Amino acid sequence: TINTDTNEDVAKAAIEFWTSLCEVEQDLIDEADDLQSRGRPVENPCMRYVAAAVSHLVPILTSTLTKQEEDAEEDAFTLQMAGQLCLTNVSQTVEDAVVPVLAPFVQQHIQNENWRYRD
Repeated sequence: TINTDTNEDVAKAAIEFWTSLCEVEQDLIDEADDLQSRGRPVENPCMRYVAAAVSHLVPILTSTLTKQEEDAEEDAFTLQMAGQLCLTNVSQTVEDAVVPVLAPFVQQHIQNENWRYRD
């Protein structure tokens, strides 16, 4: 699992799963919007799994944002980077639905003394 597994590679793989799912769902949403705008039926509707999981997924992803490594190699794909990429994709997929889940993290940490929470 993302939050409890001590193996960073397993956590990154779990995050990459959600990132990939976001990309697939976004493609399906875009296709449905295009078909509907042309008055055509949607053949492959998006099941919106990401939207269903957003309240559980976002807190886990925000916790990965605080795991920056000061001495990380410049070209290394870290857990923090995976979480950041996934959170970006989640935000693009569910749009405004992410705000109520993400806002408490921002409000709680915006003035935190630890730079990892503000970055």
